[in-house]
Amino acid sequence: MKEKIFLLLLILSQYALGQRSETILNTGWLFTSEDVAGAYHPDCDVSLWKNIDLPYDYSMEEGYSLKNTPQNSWLPISNCWFRKKIMHASFIPSRTYIWFDGAYMDSEFYVNGRFVGNRPYGFISFYYDITDFLHEGENLLCVRIKNETAPTARFYHGSSIYGDVRLLKVPEIHIPISGGVFYKLESYSHSSAQIAVQTEVLNRSTENKKIFVSHTLYDVSGKEVTRVVGTPKRIYTQYCDTINLNLSVNNPILWDMENPYLYRMETKLFTEHALLDSVVTPVGIRTIEYKADTGFYLNGKNLKLQGMCEHMEMLPVGQAIPEDLWRKRIMLLKLMGCNTIRTAHNPFPPIFYKLCDELGMMVVDEIFDGWKMKGANDYGGRFFINWWKKDVQDWIRRDRNHPSIIMWSIGNEIEWTYTGCREATGFFGTALYI
Repeated sequence: MKEKIFLLLLILSQYALGQRSETILNTGWLFTSEDVAGAYHPDCDVSLWKNIDLPYDYSMEEGYSLKNTPQNSWLPISNCWFRKKIMHASFIPSRTYIWFDGAYMDSEFYVNGRFVGNRPYGFISFYYDITDFLHEGENLLCVRIKNETAPTARFYHGSSIYGDVRLLKVPEIHIPISGGVFYKLESYSHSSAQIAVQTEVLNRSTENKKIFVSHTLYDVSGKEVTRVVGTPKRIYTQYCDTINLNLSVNNPILWDMENPYLYRMETKLFTEHALLDSVVTPVGIRTIEYKADTGFYLNGKNLKLQGMCEHMEMLPVGQAIPEDLWRKRIMLLKLMGCNTIRTAHNPFPPIFYKLCDELGMMVVDEIFDGWKMKGANDYGGRFFINWWKKDVQDWIRRDRNHPSIIMWSIGNEIEWTYTGCREATGFFGTALYI
């Protein structure tokens, strides 16, 4: 048995990088605030369109007017278009995904003039598999923002692709690009921690394949702390399976606000002969507990949540908040004595949670403002009943590995007498705890 494990580890050491690649698509976009008919078509005249980089919020450049709504800070919103050309070379075998941190709102996405999909909620990250829409050479990406009927929220929201856009190329057998690796602290003592890790494996190839998964945990200096290698498992074609493994960490260093310690877990996916895919996940080991009489405990210490309800906008960039401004805001709140931020009233872009992990800020992660209409033309009134489940699933899968998140809020000022929403969701409370 020991000889087999040694041989397996020897095979692992021969492969340092997987086939996954990621390209940031933030530069070189064309933009118009006009709702141009047929703007997704490759032959559309874009000679008067504006050159912009992402993240971008055009409302902040247009000027204030009493003709606009107070909910959007007297700034304009509209249907608008974004276009970008990319080069594509076929990888055999491979899949290509495009990921959006966020686009407000009701976005439509096109590749080479063909409709790919739409996403109504303006505060959710989303992605598409665009493999079958691409061709060799130059390809055209188009995004339409449908946001002409103000107000579409009770607070500032802009009209924008306000986060990063990424192009990901992965092998046909791969770890899903959002939430494919999930870790959970099973038990903790001062001398050891047991971490359960679930890894999903998606087989988009035409063959059944035998694969195995490994996890390696590194400390902040890059030193290996522990490693586990799973046994081979057959993944059937066009099927997503889950691999469960456990990591044991001796003398674990806990994540907290004074010392937000993050390990780095590298997950690798192999066939018997080659590395297929690899994903890196920051890991924060911490315990949380809620007691009826005394409240919240982090790592066994009773704490008061000294919090702020933050809306996702900053002058002069609106929703298109760069990393340095997020970092500055979080640090200023810490200096004020704040230890918790509630995302009011929607999820924030991924960079926010990454910085909260790194800087030691706890988060109450909120998904919706309301489950029915609260603004005149908002998501709650127009899309909630058909989209809430998909949005909640994607939100939790995206954010569930962050040690900074201590509570999940599924709505702001929910009216529990509204039977339609209650029956549609099956929810019976306004907060979830992990």
